[in-house]
Amino acid sequence: MLSVSTCSRLHPCKYRRRYRKLGRTDKLRFFNIAQGSLEECRYYVILSKDLGYINEEEYSMMGLSIEDASRMLNAYCKGMIDKDYSTEL
Repeated sequence: MLSVSTCSRLHPCKYRRRYRKLGRTDKLRFFNIAQGSLEECRYYVILSKDLGYINEEEYSMMGLSIEDASRMLNAYCKGMIDKDYSTEL
């Protein structure tokens, strides 16, 4: 069984290799995958709390970190999409 820390280390490695050669569409796809991975991480944090592996304080801190990362990813994606529409006009 993989721990949460192991999973969080594996995901960035999988996608980081391809980042240099991405265009705008590929970057949006990349960040969409990152959003999915973030939601998976959120699930594992909830599961860890429910199973008693982490306490309420750790759960709250991790939840805030996940929310911050989620906001940044969403803002970056929205900015890229808005930029696409403004260049097409």
